[in-house]
Amino acid sequence: SLKDGSLISGTLSKEDAQSITVRDASDQSIVVSKSDIASQTISPVSLMPPGLTASLRKDELADMVAFLSELGKEGAYKVSSGRIARTFQYLHDQDGDSGFADLLRHKPFGYVTSDDPLFEWRPLYSKVDGTLPLDGVPALRQQGLTRVHYLRFQIDVRTAGKISLKMSGPEESVLWAEDEMVERKNDRYAFDVERGLKTITLAIRDNLPNKSKLSIEIVDMPGSKAQPQVINGK
Repeated sequence: SLKDGSLISGTLSKEDAQSITVRDASDQSIVVSKSDIASQTISPVSLMPPGLTASLRKDELADMVAFLSELGKEGAYKVSSGRIARTFQYLHDQDGDSGFADLLRHKPFGYVTSDDPLFEWRPLYSKVDGTLPLDGVPALRQQGLTRVHYLRFQIDVRTAGKISLKMSGPEESVLWAEDEMVERKNDRYAFDVERGLKTITLAIRDNLPNKSKLSIEIVDMPGSKAQPQVINGK
């Protein structure tokens, strides 16, 4: 509970000397200053909605419980503590519509960062280890026979400055911060940002051997005052 009488419930996702970050039942992150907190208690009631498992078969329920029991432990299901992008959107190919494909192919490469109402962006989520599965994600033809997966995610910049994104996996990807293409140096993209929500867009060729190992993480830059966080949720 807070000193103003309001209540906040959820799971604790981050804590430092000044604040705590709580993820609520709608999967939104709420940052609370410790100076505003009156008391903290552990709720006896789970955040899992009632009846959520009612439609599962016994073997499906057993698999889910086995997975949850291993989640966070050392091994394949350990969740990284880094600032990893886990919630993405991919550009849908409109079920292979040739007119849409031709439109995109004849536009400038960076047109994908625009707010064209014809674009349909659908949700995509990383695995526990932070890698993003692209199997089954549509790839749209860009130039000649080249086909490209278009992805995007958001970061919340609380203090302006220079930030760095570390990319693992494909080495020939293209990245835009808002509508500006960013040059890649080794496995990093470094660029200046102002405060506020920023959209990061990626173009990944579908024939790259390491595309299944794609992951994106915010890493600190020495001397920078920027405070960016990845927007993860539904």
